[in-house]
Amino acid sequence: MKKITLTIVTVLLFSLGKIEAQEVFGKIVDADHVPIEYATVILQTIDSVYVDGGVTDTLGVFRLKTNNKKNRLIIQHMLFKTRIMELSGVDAGVIVLNKKENMLTEVVVKGERPLVKVDEGKLSYDVEQIGKNKVISNAYESLLQIPGVRDQDGSLTLAGASKVTVILNGKPTTMSGESLMSLLKNTPVSRVEKIEIMYSAPAKYNVRGAAINIVLRDKLKTNGLQGEVNGNFMQRHYAGGSGSGTLLYASDKISMDFLYGADYQKLRKGLNLLSNHYLQNINDTKPVEQYNLGYNKSLTHHVRYGLDYKITADNTLSFSYTGMFTPKVNAFEQSTGNLYNSSTEKNAYNSMHNVDLSYRSSKGFRVGGNYTSYRYKSAQDLFNVFGGTTDNVITSSRQKIDKLELYIDQEHTLPKDWKLNYGAKYSGSWSENNQNINASGSTNLLSNNSHSSLTESTYGAYMGVEKSFTEKLSGTFSIAGEYYKISDFDRWSVFPAAQLTYVSSLTHVFQWAFSSDKAYPSYWELQESVGYLNGYAEIWGNPLLKPSINYSTQFTYILKQKYLFTLYYSHTLDHFAQLAYQSPNEFKIIYQTTNWDYQQSVGINTVIPVNIGQRLNTRITLNGFNMKAKASDFHDISFDRSKWVGYARLDNTFNISSKPSVKLEVSGYYLSEIIQGIYNIQPMWGIDAGIKWVSSNNRLTLGLKANDLFNSYVPDIDVDYKKQNYNMVVRSDNRYISLNLSYKFGGYKAKKYKEINTSRFGETK
Repeated sequence: MKKITLTIVTVLLFSLGKIEAQEVFGKIVDADHVPIEYATVILQTIDSVYVDGGVTDTLGVFRLKTNNKKNRLIIQHMLFKTRIMELSGVDAGVIVLNKKENMLTEVVVKGERPLVKVDEGKLSYDVEQIGKNKVISNAYESLLQIPGVRDQDGSLTLAGASKVTVILNGKPTTMSGESLMSLLKNTPVSRVEKIEIMYSAPAKYNVRGAAINIVLRDKLKTNGLQGEVNGNFMQRHYAGGSGSGTLLYASDKISMDFLYGADYQKLRKGLNLLSNHYLQNINDTKPVEQYNLGYNKSLTHHVRYGLDYKITADNTLSFSYTGMFTPKVNAFEQSTGNLYNSSTEKNAYNSMHNVDLSYRSSKGFRVGGNYTSYRYKSAQDLFNVFGGTTDNVITSSRQKIDKLELYIDQEHTLPKDWKLNYGAKYSGSWSENNQNINASGSTNLLSNNSHSSLTESTYGAYMGVEKSFTEKLSGTFSIAGEYYKISDFDRWSVFPAAQLTYVSSLTHVFQWAFSSDKAYPSYWELQESVGYLNGYAEIWGNPLLKPSINYSTQFTYILKQKYLFTLYYSHTLDHFAQLAYQSPNEFKIIYQTTNWDYQQSVGINTVIPVNIGQRLNTRITLNGFNMKAKASDFHDISFDRSKWVGYARLDNTFNISSKPSVKLEVSGYYLSEIIQGIYNIQPMWGIDAGIKWVSSNNRLTLGLKANDLFNSYVPDIDVDYKKQNYNMVVRSDNRYISLNLSYKFGGYKAKKYKEINTSRFGETK
């Protein structure tokens, strides 16, 4: 390891020395010192021999190569007067250009950038265009600006898809849930170039079903040291905040990046539970009231180091290390009621390390692998008072996961506009899950120890083709085969996928997609264990859980590159979800993940943008769908339910000022009553507001945002089904005010990152 580190440092120092001796750099601005982008800069010798040329970046910065001590610079731009200057040395400083006096002012050409474009079958959104008027500060918030994408209970959802996978630069991410949110919130929005939506991702992406591809800026216009710093203060019930800093160094052969971010949160949590509990032995119901309130406090550190080496212009070797560390999670909850009174304190620690190595060639060949190590430990102390007796339950949990992934891919361009891609992938994981429970006091709560060691292996291969049948019609077709084995369970599966796109004109675009996918439960859910949330509520594992299989199809019509209409259908076999169930034998409510027969939905999603003059931009989103769920064996009952649901959202952006840029946004949204298994979730609504200021040189951004102003987007769950009768109101911490400050320096352009999969890690909650 020391030899590898020494080699990297030596190469870097050599590159630095070479660049300092050969680069001419400077900055181009106008009379108001506003950076001028895309100004052409030509470097010549004193006797007018061409040496190098280029254009300025968004900060007006240029860098050109030379071996001469004296040079001539020629700076040109269609809106400014050409300037010629001689230079001794490498630092040209700040160069001011004057506007042309003969520019026409009487003719004004107005244009409107499209909301969405179709690029090789993908719905592509320009994040810079969408986000420039929005109060967003990180990559996760940029995702929520895409039509049809929203946050639901901490996870991303896409209208018309049963689930969605986030990938980066065409590569699968390996994080989801809270871990994915945390990392994306530490990634500056300036890194994101565009976001692509695929309702049926081709097999070459090594994902199945719907996917969101985040394309990050990886083509640096300037060499040298660049970076960005971000700070965010957030006031919920408790105060919290986050900060991140990124440094990147680039040369012709080597680029390196370093990220550090810290995220501190203290979130209030609570649940009011009113339960009419039926017991078989008395053939009657008894009221049970539980009021839970507490908090969850944590500080998470994010670290990443990446190194890319260009062997040739189109052959790249990449290495990266990613780490996430939460030294201490502290949680406390007080539960009071007419039957039980309890208090719970929990302390936890988790860490993750990932190493990734890949090689990509100019001939469409890619090979790589990554290794992930995840560790989790927790200790929970529960005191419970029941009928004058006291229980003390001490629970310790540990999880250890090691995961290895290897892949190889190949693409070919064939005659007559055919493209062929194929590849293979192996994924193996080794997990240990331990839970020890020691109970003292009465016999109301029992000791329960569990231990499981799981070995999971997946072998997969795929083949796909892409074809442009005419100038207007194109399609992708692929099929993936997979052999999956965990313990004594194994299964062969085949996953077809197809997509057809017909571009009648820029005004009318039609797209049809079909996909199939499989989802796996988390490692904790597969344990045969019992955990205690309080004296009344328990959480059970389920070693009999099976993976679910989904089939989805969507038909999308895009009018004038901005109006979207999507008709969709989704059917998931063996769908699994966690629901609460009142035990008929004792006063216990059980949270357990179980398989259902199926869950399906069919509906239509509509996005309509409206511009009112130069001051107001509005976007209307309407989604109506019918959802159905069936389970033949849910504990000792069954259900077969369906319901029509409606979702509406109105986003408004007011242009208060252009110089400096000041934008105000106000959004409102409403979700009608929805079902989840035996749950009836009552209607929810919310209002967000924010204001954003950007300095004239685009370096400094300040944003103030208020989320869910009335704290009204809160789940209220009613259950009255086959002797299951209870009401749960989540005491959510949705409402918050955040203040964000971002500053760019050194002409920073974003670097692509690959995320690490922890979607199935961690303890079930």
